[in-house]
Amino acid sequence: MGKTIELLCKARSIPLFYQHSSTYKRHLLSLMSMIEDFYPYIFSEDLYVFPTTGTTMKITPVAEKAVSAPVEKMVAPIEQHVVSKTPQVPPVQQPALTVLHAGQSSALCVVFWGKKSALQTADRDLLNNILKACKLNPADIAFLEADTTNGLLFTDELPASKAIVFCDAEALKTAKQAQLNVYQAKTISGKQLLLSDPLSALAQNTALKANLWKALQALLGIG
Repeated sequence: MGKTIELLCKARSIPLFYQHSSTYKRHLLSLMSMIEDFYPYIFSEDLYVFPTTGTTMKITPVAEKAVSAPVEKMVAPIEQHVVSKTPQVPPVQQPALTVLHAGQSSALCVVFWGKKSALQTADRDLLNNILKACKLNPADIAFLEADTTNGLLFTDELPASKAIVFCDAEALKTAKQAQLNVYQAKTISGKQLLLSDPLSALAQNTALKANLWKALQALLGIG
């Protein structure tokens, strides 16, 4: 014990005169007693282990927690609705002319251009007289109707090379826009057209009938 005390004193550089005092010895004995109590733990128990140089520490990997695979949701496939393309059919072209009476003559036909209306008896009689004056049989003449919405398209469907066209008020406006004048024959689409006022107007106006007669003589080459 004395040797141990001496070594501790030298290590701590304690003056020699203080080393032999009773107070110092008492304190030192108390310290030695504490050292003896902890000695077994300091020199016999590995409280802290530090790896030496060149040694390999074996690290045990922490087991990874198994992650369950995501459950795929059963999604029903979306049916693709294929829209079949319907072929576009061009609209059916309505005939520009309506046949009232199909005649056999290819020299002349009669067209009522404008709003459809029933031909009055007086107008029918006047028309028969006009055709007879032109030395034509009314039964051989084709009588036709044409709507103003189609303009002058009806000229392509005329069954004869020449036509007398009786116009209503709306048809006269259309004719004027096309620079066509009544009682003056004009060739359109290879057909000669002679426009006239309606038969109802001719029946009440002698001057209009005279104009039509002169125009017919020039058109048909009669005297």
